[in-house]
Order: sequence, then structure tokens, then C-alpha cells
Amino acid sequence: IGSVLWSWRMAAGNTGAFSIASLLSDREQSTTSTDGQVAGEVVCSDSASVSGIQVELENRQLWEKFSAIGNEMILTKSGRRMFPALRFLLRGLQPMANYELMVGIEPVDLKRYRYCYQRSQWLENPTPEQDEKPSSNSSRIYVHPASPATGTYWMREAVSFEKMKLTNNWKDNGGHVVLLSMHRYRPRLYVVCTDTGEVEDIVFDETTFMAVTAYQNPQVPSTVQS
Repeated sequence: IGSVLWSWRMAAGNTGAFSIASLLSDREQSTTSTDGQVAGEVVCSDSASVSGIQVELENRQLWEKFSAIGNEMILTKSGRRMFPALRFLLRGLQPMANYELMVGIEPVDLKRYRYCYQRSQWLENPTPEQDEKPSSNSSRIYVHPASPATGTYWMREAVSFEKMKLTNNWKDNGGHVVLLSMHRYRPRLYVVCTDTGEVEDIVFDETTFMAVTAYQNPQVPSTVQS
């Protein structure tokens, strides 16, 4: 499974208007094809490289293992950590420049799904739940707690987002990422240079997952335990 990257840059001199939430909004308004890819995205191989910055999914083999069976992430009211966790290796940052790293969890589409046990696959559910609420962009952003830090700091070892938690609690005030159950999502890494206002964002397709409150595909918990 390849990697997908998309680059967005702020206009020069417009750094004061930067809003990471607006980036998610822009992504959701983009034209999406039937397979969930956004038109104009570039398909890469093992790692993503844009504007001299190289990003590698450090635990890619583990993610691919889950992707092959259809990954699921548990949502709880108190927040649940992702497994696998997102771990990135970065190269090509300016050593003395300051960067903020954050992950935005974006919907792959606006569909709700259900798991069909007889067919062992996810199917589109034509009848959405009445109590579903749209997730605000800001509630799907997690800023790495070490932000901001220098390029040297971010490049010294793998950057882990293991502390990020997912929840379905719309009243959450703990900084967790709020998602809808039975919807497909994919994480997007944002690398923000706070000195210049430039933003790069990268997606790895193998990190796409279905948000659930309990595992639906029996292969997923078996793979977690192994």
C-alpha cells in the first residue's frame, strides 16, 4: 500500500491568518473519488517527500498488517489511545527553525457503515443514526505536546503520537479527538514552520481506519493480541 501526500502552503505575509482547523475544512470540501482519494493527490512509495522534507511512517509494517484486514480504532467516552500508534521519522527540516507537529483526523467520506458478519466486510449503511452530530474541525486536531520545537529536536528520533486519544464524547474537554462511530477516517500529519508560516501535510493511506465502540471484525482484536 502506497503513501499519499498533499502539500498546502500559506501565501507569503499571511502567517497571522493561519488556522489549522481551516485546513481540515478545505480538505473536506475537496472533490473525493469513490476510493476516498482526493483529486490531485500524489501517490508515493514507502515515504513522503515534499519541499525537501522527508517523512516516513516508522512502524509502517505494523500499520500495513492491520490495513490488510481493515483496521478499526476504539472510541470511548474517556478517550482511547490508537493502536497502532502513529510514529514518524522526519528529515530535511531546518535545524534551527521552529516547528509545530500536529495530527488531524479527517473523514474519508461522509458515509456511515455497518459490519456484515455473514460477508465479513464493511457495507454502507443507508440509514444514519438520528443522534449523530457533525464533528467540528478543531475537535479533530491533536498538537504534539513537544510543540513548538526546533528541527533538530524533531529529527533526532521517531516522533510518536502515542498519547493521542480518540473519543465519541461531544462534551470532551480533555483535548481528545472527537469522532463518529462507524465512520472511516485517516490521520494527516501537519508540519508547521512557525517562523515562516509554511505548512506541509502528509497522509499515509495504510493508516486509514474505521471508528468503532467495539471491535466488529474478529480479525482485528486477534491481531492486536498477537
